[in-house]
Amino acid sequence: ACLALSVFSARNGQTGQLIATALAISAVADVLLVTVGLVASGVAFAAAHGFAIMAYARERDADVSTGRLIMALMIPVIAVALSIFALGNSGANIGIGFFPIISGTMAAMAVISRFPLRLN
Repeated sequence: ACLALSVFSARNGQTGQLIATALAISAVADVLLVTVGLVASGVAFAAAHGFAIMAYARERDADVSTGRLIMALMIPVIAVALSIFALGNSGANIGIGFFPIISGTMAAMAVISRFPLRLN
């Protein structure tokens, strides 16, 4: 929550506001996980990821290499495949399968954004 407030107060344009919104909703989702349960928390986390996806999409790198594009396309596929492998015979609710799609898409958008892949 403090990180979200810090980003909001920096007023770094619409992308900053989208990231701050994602962080704030993630903080609410953490509280929901403890107080309400997995479904409500999952919905909030999905919304937070949606805001992050919008932020990364706004900051897409104009010169994305073929390698980064392929990596970005593979991330959601791998996330879903690993989830199927891990949860395949567990009897888990099918709704939980949406989270790897959403989180994988967010990671893929981050890979093709102008933001660095690593910190130096």
